[in-house]
This record gives sequence, C-alpha cells and structure tokens, in this order.
Amino acid sequence: MAEQGRRPVIVGVDGSDSSVAALRQARELADALGCPLEAVAVWNYQMVPGTFTPVLWNPAEEAGKVLRDALVRAFGDRQPAGIEVRAIHGQPARALVDAGRGARMLVLGGRGRGGISGRLLGSVSAACSAHAPCPVLIVRAGPGQEPAPPAKDSKETAMNGPVREPEAADGAAQAALREHHGQMRHRLQSLAAALARAVAAGDSVAAHDEHAVLVEWCETDLLPHTLAEEDRLYGAAAGQPEGRLLVSGLLAEHQALVALLEELRGAGGTAAAVTAGALDRVFALHLDKEDQLLLPLLAGAPGFSLPDAVEGLEALVGAAHVRRSQAGEAAGR
Repeated sequence: MAEQGRRPVIVGVDGSDSSVAALRQARELADALGCPLEAVAVWNYQMVPGTFTPVLWNPAEEAGKVLRDALVRAFGDRQPAGIEVRAIHGQPARALVDAGRGARMLVLGGRGRGGISGRLLGSVSAACSAHAPCPVLIVRAGPGQEPAPPAKDSKETAMNGPVREPEAADGAAQAALREHHGQMRHRLQSLAAALARAVAAGDSVAAHDEHAVLVEWCETDLLPHTLAEEDRLYGAAAGQPEGRLLVSGLLAEHQALVALLEELRGAGGTAAAVTAGALDRVFALHLDKEDQLLLPLLAGAPGFSLPDAVEGLEALVGAAHVRRSQAGEAAGR
C-alpha cells in the first residue's frame, strides 16, 4: 500500500485560468489521497515558416515562469509543501501521457489559453483522456474566472463574503442533507475498512465479497447522490458569481469519484483496498466542502428553495428523512 501512496498526482499547467483551477484541485486530491503533488509544464520549440523567433527567447525558462506564476495565482504566499515542479520538453499530449505512467491521477485544465506559444492544454486534455494509463480529471473554469487563493478567514470570506442566515425551512433541509452526508461517509468508511481487513488477512473469498458489496453501494447510493446534486443543487450555486468556481471544483471531484470507482471495479487484492481508501478520502473531502460552503451559499441563493429541491428525493437526503416528511404531511391533513 505504501508504494501506491507514493505515486504522485500530476497536474498540467499552461497558465490558463482552467489550469490554475486544476492546480488547486490537484493539491486537494493529493492531500486527500496522501500522494505527492507534481506540477508539469510542457514546452516544445518549433520554427514556423515565415516567422522570426528571437535568439534570446528560451522556451524552457518561459515554461518555468508559467509554473511559478501559476503557483502564486493558485496559492498566494501559502505554497504546498513538498510540491515538485517540472518543465519538460516534448509534444504536450505525448509528454503528459508519458508522465502519467507512474501517476495516481493526471489533472488537466479543460480550456487552455495557449500559454507557452499555445502549446499545452485545450485539445490536449481530450488526447490525454483517451490515452493516459491513469485516471484523468478535467477541471474547467468559466470564462474570465480567476481562481483566487484560499481565504485566510474561512468563516467570513470562504465565499467572498458572509451569507445570510437560512430560514427555518432551509435550516431543516440543510440539517437533513448534512445528516445524510454523515451516514454516507460512515457507510463508505465502513465498507472500505472491511475490504482492507479482508485483504490484510489474506482471505480472498471475504475480500471478493467485500469488494462486490462496496462496488454495489457506490453504484446504487454514491453515484445517484452525485447525480441528484448536479440536477437539484449545483445549478443554483453556479448561477451566483461567488459559486461558479466552487461548483467547478465539486464537479471535478465527481469526475474523480467516478474515475476511482472505475479503477475499483477492475482492481483486486491490495490495489482494490488502496483504491477503496482513496475513494473514501476523496468523498469525505467532497462532503465537507458541500457542508461548509455549498449549503450556506444555497441558503442565500435568490429564487431558490432548498426544501423544495430536496423534497421527496431519497438520493439527496436519505429514505428516513423522506419518510419523516411524508408522515408529517399526513398528520397535518
């Protein structure tokens, strides 16, 4: 398991807004997975007929500057400890695919701006998704979005300002969502731990059974929950300027969860236990972000009713809350 943990999360950087968002997302994933973090810029010197390239221009130095500037934009003066930064030469897609051979995950921006003479991301992300030997996460930032460094006072500035206190109905809906999040977190943690115990004990039959139970739970509970969030909650948050980047990150985490589930389906033994642990940690990180940032933001969203959005939807709030709500309605009639 230690060998799996040393495989890095690699993020491609070209200086675009989406690659800076990818850098921040990769840092969160590396922390959650217990992996090293590597930031990579790819440069490629090409002479174009009919153009003049200044003799003093050094593309490798430019790539290094792009990386340094992106780190400042993403993290300000609080740089991630132990991050490895590399500027490598080659064709961007091929170089990133090669870098991914030893990676836990490859994280890329979905919309390159053509930094380093237009040679890194954009269509490259599609090629990497098709050919990389590791899971690939594509992170998108909306037009003109500048991913700001993390706020120093999370209570006051996590969403660029305080949000108004929710009304009573909103508070009840938030409580139901948080309760269901806690139940899902505990269930996934228990299933991943059971699989790890079976693998550690060398019980292949029990490991096979625990693996099947975990995959089935992810397919019947975790994935429907993420789809329901995207359908009922994320649109209202993304409609607010301060929520767009948050939703972009949450959607990227959904992609990471799906990628880990796909990896889990085909894994066995120690690899399955490691992947299950990674799935557990990423999901816990995701739920914390929703509880602390998304739900308060939705409470202040104009024209949006959180109680209406979650009413009767077991995938979001759990069957117990739906039954309690239905019983209350019946008693009131």
